[in-house]
Amino acid sequence: MTKQLVTLWTATNNVDKRIWARQLQIDFDRTEEVEQGARDLQDREALQKRQEDQLAIAKEQKKNRAKYQDVLEEAPPITAPEIISSYAMTHLQKGQYVELWYFTNEGMAWGLNMGPVNKNALSQTVDSDGNVSWAPTTTAKAAKDVWKDRDLSWEQLLMATPRFLEAIQAADWTPQHQTMMHNLLAGLQSHPYQFTANPLDRRTLVRYLCEQRLLWHQSIKVAVGRGWNIGIISEPLLRMVKSTIRNEEADRREAERDLM
Repeated sequence: MTKQLVTLWTATNNVDKRIWARQLQIDFDRTEEVEQGARDLQDREALQKRQEDQLAIAKEQKKNRAKYQDVLEEAPPITAPEIISSYAMTHLQKGQYVELWYFTNEGMAWGLNMGPVNKNALSQTVDSDGNVSWAPTTTAKAAKDVWKDRDLSWEQLLMATPRFLEAIQAADWTPQHQTMMHNLLAGLQSHPYQFTANPLDRRTLVRYLCEQRLLWHQSIKVAVGRGWNIGIISEPLLRMVKSTIRNEEADRREAERDLM
């Protein structure tokens, strides 16, 4: 009897030990799972913190670019670097229309004389309905003597082109839009009208550029997604512009004769 009891107790004890060992393993696995989850959470939070810090640093560097500008081991240049006016760059960074005059020698000189802009300064503006509002000076103040594109000479246009293309690149225009503007300007500057002796032909190219660039900006402002490719030069439109200028000159001559 005693032997049977010992055998029974031993068997029961072995079962209990296996159950206990299994429970210990389950508890260990659960603890390890919880601890691993905590470690994973810490890793995710640390990664998110690093990403947020990197984003904050990138924003700070973009906002205060001068503070983080690399110092090159070079002597000052003989000629001062060309600096686009804050007014023009602010509009380009928003993808807005800017007169090409700002990229001529006269426009560059105006921007240089304006000096650095106080971003906290405000200017009063009045809309067509007489409503008064305040806006940052960088978006409110334009040159008083700015020339419309149609009034630029061919030489001024040639001068402004490379500066304008560099400016839209610096303003982070998309490659597609940069290519379109490049094709527009390059297409007009290599057009056969550019090589004739008739001054009307070059005036036609300038007028075409003025009208198409302004119309494109106006169209995408009121109808998003409907901006056509002004990098494709339209010969029919060029002929229409030329005819318009010729008629304007004829009307002007006739008006002058009437005054005599």
